[in-house]
Amino acid sequence: MKCKTQADLFEKYQHRVPSTWYGFDGIPDVWVPKIDKLLEEIAVILPDFECHQCKEKFGGFRLYLGYPKETPYEIIDLIEQKIAVLERQIAKDEREARENYKKENL
Repeated sequence: MKCKTQADLFEKYQHRVPSTWYGFDGIPDVWVPKIDKLLEEIAVILPDFECHQCKEKFGGFRLYLGYPKETPYEIIDLIEQKIAVLERQIAKDEREARENYKKENL
């Protein structure tokens, strides 16, 4: 299942969200396919990760994961690098969208 909305993400990944965490919160639908792809990649690297929170914060993307205690640092580092790449890509996309809006409407 390819996700198109925040509700799709929750449905697909709810088994990864512990009951005491937020899961997916306030994510623009335009980000969803990229987040879905990232989570699929992470699941290949570390099948038993948890998704504690995935949200929009101050116009940027934030993803907070939980890792099993025995997870090697190298795996955590690889996953965190993948998250950082998506954070930067979404920030760039958002800047471009704002600039385009200004050109078209101001």
